[in-house]
Amino acid sequence: MSPTRTEIRGVIVGRLRAWYALDPREIADDRPLAELGLTSRDAVALTSLLGDLTGRRLPDTLLWETGTIDALVDRLTRPRPEVAPDARDPRPTAPPVAVVGLGCRFPGGADTPDAYWRLLTEGRDAVGTVPAGRWEPAPPADVTRHGAFLDDIAGFDAEFFGIGAHEAAAMDPQHRMLLEVTRDALDHAALPAGELAGTRTGVFVGISGNEYAHLTAADPDAWTATGAASGVAAGRLSYTLDLRGPSLAIDTACSSSLVAVHHAVRSLLTGECDAALAAGVNLLLTPAVTLGLQRAGALAPDGRCKAFDAAADGVVRGEGCGVVVLKRLTDAERDGDRVLAVITSTAVNSDGRSNGLTAPNGEAQHALLAEAHRDPATVDHVEAHGTGTALGDPIEASALGAVFGAGRDPDRPLLIGSAKTNLGHLEAAAGIAGLIKTVLALHHGEIPAQLHFTRPGPHADLDALGLRVVTSAEPWPRYSGTATAGVSAFGFGGTNAHVVLTEHRASARPQSPGERPALLLLDGPTGERVRSYAGELADWLHTAPRVRDSDLARTLAGRTGRGRHRAAVVTRDRSQTVHALRRLAAGGSSPHLVTGEGTPDGPGPVWVFSGYGSQWPGMGRRLLTAEPVFADAVERLEPLLRWHAGVSLSASLRPDADLSSPAVAMPVLYGIQLALAELWSSYGLQPAAVIGHSLGEIAAAVVSGAIDSVAGARIVAARSRLLAGLTGGAMAVVDRAEGDLRTPARDLPTVRVAVHASPVQSVVTGSAAEVAELVARVRADGGFARFLDMSGAGHSPEVEPLLCEFAAELGVVQSTDPCCRRYSTVLDDPRDTAACDTAYWVANLRRPVRFLHAVRAAAEDGHRVFVEVAPHATQSHPLTDTLPEGSLVVPTLRRNTDDALTFRTSLATLLVHGVRVDGLRERFDGRIVDVPSPRWQHRRFWFG
Repeated sequence: MSPTRTEIRGVIVGRLRAWYALDPREIADDRPLAELGLTSRDAVALTSLLGDLTGRRLPDTLLWETGTIDALVDRLTRPRPEVAPDARDPRPTAPPVAVVGLGCRFPGGADTPDAYWRLLTEGRDAVGTVPAGRWEPAPPADVTRHGAFLDDIAGFDAEFFGIGAHEAAAMDPQHRMLLEVTRDALDHAALPAGELAGTRTGVFVGISGNEYAHLTAADPDAWTATGAASGVAAGRLSYTLDLRGPSLAIDTACSSSLVAVHHAVRSLLTGECDAALAAGVNLLLTPAVTLGLQRAGALAPDGRCKAFDAAADGVVRGEGCGVVVLKRLTDAERDGDRVLAVITSTAVNSDGRSNGLTAPNGEAQHALLAEAHRDPATVDHVEAHGTGTALGDPIEASALGAVFGAGRDPDRPLLIGSAKTNLGHLEAAAGIAGLIKTVLALHHGEIPAQLHFTRPGPHADLDALGLRVVTSAEPWPRYSGTATAGVSAFGFGGTNAHVVLTEHRASARPQSPGERPALLLLDGPTGERVRSYAGELADWLHTAPRVRDSDLARTLAGRTGRGRHRAAVVTRDRSQTVHALRRLAAGGSSPHLVTGEGTPDGPGPVWVFSGYGSQWPGMGRRLLTAEPVFADAVERLEPLLRWHAGVSLSASLRPDADLSSPAVAMPVLYGIQLALAELWSSYGLQPAAVIGHSLGEIAAAVVSGAIDSVAGARIVAARSRLLAGLTGGAMAVVDRAEGDLRTPARDLPTVRVAVHASPVQSVVTGSAAEVAELVARVRADGGFARFLDMSGAGHSPEVEPLLCEFAAELGVVQSTDPCCRRYSTVLDDPRDTAACDTAYWVANLRRPVRFLHAVRAAAEDGHRVFVEVAPHATQSHPLTDTLPEGSLVVPTLRRNTDDALTFRTSLATLLVHGVRVDGLRERFDGRIVDVPSPRWQHRRFWFG
């Protein structure tokens, strides 16, 4: 027969009176037993007595799990129900959250996710002794020297963040480390920091200690308050990166960083933010807390955390910083992020009135785990809080067993372990260290071993609880078919946190065409830093043969925005890549290397569509295999040009194509210009304005939206057919502007300017004899003059007989308002917004090309970037001669070159000169992979 509540209470009260001479009036049922004086030894004895009374084997931790007489009596008279193995949580499932980036700086050289993973899989213990000079003046002689310490906590790259020396010295080194590790995490995620500016990105930082404030308060200055305040740790990140989401510093002691993750996840799920940075940081700057914990008996004498082991006798303190980058899974998949793991649930609660302020509460842990996990029997592994204490470990194991072990097949135990056996107890950063370990384990498909475990402790029967400590690396058992894990962190103030994660099986990303050159982007606040990183990258590539250049390119494209100094490497193979990087590191040049700096002024790029003469056999041929967007555009335009012009665009791109006739070459140029425009657009480039040179005005009008591609095909077909039959007259290019031609052409009445090319160049037409005479005079005067190979003189009186027929063939040409500025090379005022109707195209055929005036107008309007959209750069010199110094003129392709390489070099040229492209990373194929970030350039900053 089971004892009654009165009988059980009588045994408890009787023992307390006998042991501690307590007055019965002092023994309140809701008062923690620890406050009544109950010691750990007597708690074990009382548990044994209660076991005899109830006829049950009770856990040695019973009185810590149920810290009051009320709770204890309730536990023994109304046993808590077990979790049924087939129970299903009726609560709605929260949308999952993706972990897309990691940053860490942990002891043992684990300053990258890859280095941390190596430390874990190699089974290394990062615990050492206090670094020389860390605790000065000398601490008490009896304080333990054991700890997991970082090598350099005074070093900081203040220059990178634009922080002055005085402010840097006043900053808590935890704040400094957060800045650097956060940038590392964004690099790992391949998320450009600049693209987060102004967005609803939240910052959630777990931070507990502020020992540096004790130093800086001794001699305060303007930076003391912000430098020492824990609350500023999150605010400084939001300020530095211009993030507009929630910004919270969270202190729940040892659970701080996992509570930060919980709030980050909730903020994402409520829509309060669209991306989140969750972090934890901890430094051991003075011996005070260590000494206090040591005197309380909480520290392991040998400096080792021995979680769940029979020899567990305390923790060892550690320090470090970890950051995770989070997004809603749907957003991460939409944005093409690398998803390392998925958070499916989080939970936070409190121990409440446990058996002492710092005593764990097994009931609260049980409730936390039950709330977080919908189907506990399918969970593979839990990264436990696992401090390695004689009290905490059995209580945690009991809660784990109660939730996960019920009904579990003995052959499918819950695997457990603790990173504290590698790193020590990182306190405010402990949860994030465990989370990052678990994310890496899910990503790599392997659970690393826990250290310092030989046999289970006497107060927790792990086998009976359905638990097993992982003592050697093993693959995920995937009990549910999907690797699933939990991570726990318990604060010694009573706040508990748990996070549930699963692996993510990404769909295969389309591979880039084999002929596409790689484009690697590097940037930094100084040219020296860019060169330094180029050398680091070249050295690393020798050790990373499995990293494809396309993966490297996509990853680096997600790291732009580090500074105004930029470089790009455009290559076709690894040897070219390494050689170009080494040339960059040495300050040299290479045909595969482009450098630039700054950001262009003005309203945006002008796309210049040049005219007849830029064609060449085989143009665009390699783009057909290297750039699918270009190939698709050619395929789409093929029937259009066949129908209207009788020309095969694809056949005309062959190396043996005959492009000698305007009837073929002009429609082909129109088609290739539209395809090149689509190619530029596919990389995120859009024109702020367009200029068309003669024939090029047709493609310019289509790209601006003034006419559609069908109207453009009709115009170019009629125009080219008529001009193919044009004979008479001649054309020449001369290095003279219109005003400078009056003297040499004074007695040559048929000579006229057909193209106003630049302030120092014109194209003239006239009778063959008079054009020949003008060429001779210019050459005799020391100038440049060259005949153009044309069968007839365009933009001259010679075309007037064609105009009526041209207009009749065009009929009505529908024109709409363009979507960008279109500078006319036909009208007297290049800014005139006249419709691109039939009359306009007749004028385009007859009137001189006022290219100089259009370019000059664009320059006057502030444009400084000009991209020539053509298979060869025929207008580079006229543009350069017309534009003010500092303008950027970029070709799309060049005659007789590898056009895929040339295009990407032109793209690189725009990018390194600061032309903005939104979502640049997603314009690149390949996968996001682990690539080293630039090394931080540390200087020592320390108060005093």
